[in-house]
Parts: sequence; structure tokens; C-alpha cells
Amino acid sequence: MRIEVTAELMSSLRRGDQKAWGEFDAVWRPWLATRVNRAARVRNWFWVTGHEDLVQEAFALFNQRLVEGRFRFQSEPQLKAYLVKAAFFVAMKWKRAARLQTRPIENRETGAPISDLPATDWVAA
Repeated sequence: MRIEVTAELMSSLRRGDQKAWGEFDAVWRPWLATRVNRAARVRNWFWVTGHEDLVQEAFALFNQRLVEGRFRFQSEPQLKAYLVKAAFFVAMKWKRAARLQTRPIENRETGAPISDLPATDWVAA
């Protein structure tokens, strides 16, 4: 299925037209999921465990920016770039959150290694 991306479609999306969102989602979600999966593999986004969750959050961010008027449709290539940029933004936000959840591998006071770290309870920074 292919839909033509136009300013009218963006206007419908901005108004919350469910049919327009359904059509937009059917075309652009698989397109963005393909790019996210490739980026996660090529760029080693090891902290991204749920690619579909990342795509969903990128779409939510796109919707927010569209409704706020922070995204102005100009062309399909510009839309593609914006969706990829939104996904990258979400991935980097997740990376920052993962870093905040890390534990030090050494005691900050003594500099001695901490030996009681559970193997699956930390993320390499």
C-alpha cells in the first residue's frame, strides 16, 4: 500500500483523523522499522532491545511535534529525514537513560573493584 504524502494528509493527521493515521501508519511504520533495525545492527545500538517500542515512541514524538506545529511538511524526503531523526533522538534518549542505570565497576572511595555485581544487572557505558 502506498499513499501520497501531501500537505492535506499532514493537516488530517494534525487534526487527529484516525483513518489518515491508519493509512500513514500502514506505510511509514514498516519503513521506519526497517531503518531502525538496520541502524541498531550497524551502529551497535546494544541498549535498544525493543525496536518496535523505539518506532512507536518515534511516531508518538512525530505526532506531538506535528500537533504542536513544530513539523511543517515540505516534501516526502523531508518527512523521511524527520522520522529517522525522531527515531535517532529516541535511541539517544534511551542510551542516556541506560547510562543513568549503570553501576560503577569499582568503589569510588577506594578504587577497589566491586565483586558483587550481578552479571545481568548493569549496562556497559
